[in-house]
Amino acid sequence: MLISHTWLQTYFSNPEILPQPEAVADLLTMHAFEVESVEQQGSDYIYDIKITPDRGPYAYGLRYVALELCLIIPGLKMSEYLRTDLTDEDVTYTQTELKHDLVNKFLENLCPIYSLTKIENVKNGASPEWLKQRLASIGQNPKSLLVDLTNYIMFDIGQPLHVFDADKVYGHIRVDFSVEGESITLLGGKEIQLDANTLVIRDSKDILAIPGVKGGAKAEVDEHTTNVYLEAAHFNQAAVRKVARKLNLMNESSKRFEQGINPQRFLLAVQDYIHVLQSVAPDVVVHKTEISHDLNGIYNQNLRRRIDIDIDSLTSTIDSNNDQIPTLLVDFIEQVLPKTGAEIIHKGDGTYTLVAPYHRTDMIQEADIADEFLRNKSYDILRYDEGFKNLLHKATDLGNDADKLTHNVRKFFKDRDFDEVILHTLVDSKVNANATKLKNSLTADRDSLRSDLKTNILKSVELNFKHLDLVSKNIIKVFEIGKVFKNEGNDVTERNHLAFALAMVKWPKGVQMEDEMEKIITELGLGKIKTETVNNVIIAEIDLDAVDAGQVVQEKIESYLSDTALIRSKKYTKASAYPAMSRDIAFFVEDSAGKNETDIDALIKDLVSKNPIIENYFRFDIFQKDGKTSYAYRFVFQSYEKTLTEEETKDVMGNMAENLVEQGFIVR
Repeated sequence: MLISHTWLQTYFSNPEILPQPEAVADLLTMHAFEVESVEQQGSDYIYDIKITPDRGPYAYGLRYVALELCLIIPGLKMSEYLRTDLTDEDVTYTQTELKHDLVNKFLENLCPIYSLTKIENVKNGASPEWLKQRLASIGQNPKSLLVDLTNYIMFDIGQPLHVFDADKVYGHIRVDFSVEGESITLLGGKEIQLDANTLVIRDSKDILAIPGVKGGAKAEVDEHTTNVYLEAAHFNQAAVRKVARKLNLMNESSKRFEQGINPQRFLLAVQDYIHVLQSVAPDVVVHKTEISHDLNGIYNQNLRRRIDIDIDSLTSTIDSNNDQIPTLLVDFIEQVLPKTGAEIIHKGDGTYTLVAPYHRTDMIQEADIADEFLRNKSYDILRYDEGFKNLLHKATDLGNDADKLTHNVRKFFKDRDFDEVILHTLVDSKVNANATKLKNSLTADRDSLRSDLKTNILKSVELNFKHLDLVSKNIIKVFEIGKVFKNEGNDVTERNHLAFALAMVKWPKGVQMEDEMEKIITELGLGKIKTETVNNVIIAEIDLDAVDAGQVVQEKIESYLSDTALIRSKKYTKASAYPAMSRDIAFFVEDSAGKNETDIDALIKDLVSKNPIIENYFRFDIFQKDGKTSYAYRFVFQSYEKTLTEEETKDVMGNMAENLVEQGFIVR
């Protein structure tokens, strides 16, 4: 989702305390959403933010991203006139008329809410400059006032809207199914044939639009439009996704419906559209909003989830050994959570009841409050403790032998410094010959179910080769446990597989990677496993469903659970978005100088501390020859602000060589 920094500032009553764009991006990444890029565009900055599916239903709008910043930045306040949910008073403000026939009664599960608001006496000219500038800043082409306002509200609130030219509509509008042989000419002039039983919006004569996906040309608004119907609805996300992908009509509207939109938000969007329109064109006439569903079944305090919170329980979930957690939790619950729109009821003795706001569909249980707390405080305070170890024991008690085997295998590789990868189940059939082709694929390069794990792992290893210096490693060790799919006659079977790999850019002389892999296989104890070697990568894959899980579990479960190697502290830091580069230096030290390895390492560490663009370093070679000792170090350069140039790294390496020469060493 693209967001303009200038537009974002308009949501706050005190925007002057908002940090610089780069700092805002860091805050969002560490506390809320991943910011994939920040690019300057004239005097503005544009963020490309990745909203995760679990938070998409409420956060896919600039207004809610702004609200997240208010939770993170002390003192930052939303403008008073902005609402994130409607109150009972806000609901009664809109005059509505219940009309069940707006939706075919057999389609209520695909369109639970549909509304139309007729607006008359409109002059559909150009939008005001402020509106055109905001849309243009995120790559949208302004068209006309009525259309631009629907887009503005969609990006602001996250609720797609549509306007029909009321004078081009024949009879009544309603949500229905298409019938065999029907077609629609879309906005832009493209005509498409529709399958029978496709969800559509129609009048008494023709199809007007494909819900949540694309409007039709028949009721298109233009410069002559004076009367419109404003549509706001809640469409089933699976139904929208299926049609949009089948017709290859994915867009900003369908993307939001696919994420799943909060059902109460449609009325907020209607009210804001009318409010902005009336501020630009005060003479418009707004009629009652026709709605397919009783508002009492949509806006009802009983629909708001009530979550019981216990400070002691939350503390044990997060970190029972950190004495600061209870105090931080109380402050978070009482001071921060109300900013989300939640109602906090203090019950006493460290217990609360949280009444979640309508828009926070991700707040379901107490564990979600722990997650919200950790995001707000950043995950720096997260670590494994004895409580987590106890959870591991419980997990092995609850599962069957296959579950225990999977747990033990994962523990085995983690304890041996393997990194677990979780790669995509959907693959490209063009490069995966045995993959199971999907009837309706998501994308052209995700059109099949994988038949093995090793194909994707080999690609993952190739991508990791260039980052080894950055993490001070010379060997890649990865594994994956996941599902694969096999064609067996007319059926597709699902199997649980394990794949693991060892790789080096160049294996040292005298080291046979096959021998290294054989050591792992023998220690794993799952029997004979076939290996394959591809470009300095040795990889193995095994069908875990074919293993005698009961026997393996009996032999290994106790020894694995008694090992505490997994229980270790971890701290998470943000990675740089800019590429790293490596440079080497080697030098001789006369043995008569009396310098040992510890002395040399301390000297190099001191030199590195004076050069902040050196992200990492390590010694990769040492040998003695003719009364001298040779040391070789690798330095990894990386900036958090820009892509470094060759000249910048050359200057640092030159200064370092001069320092070594001054110490009496011989730089090679």
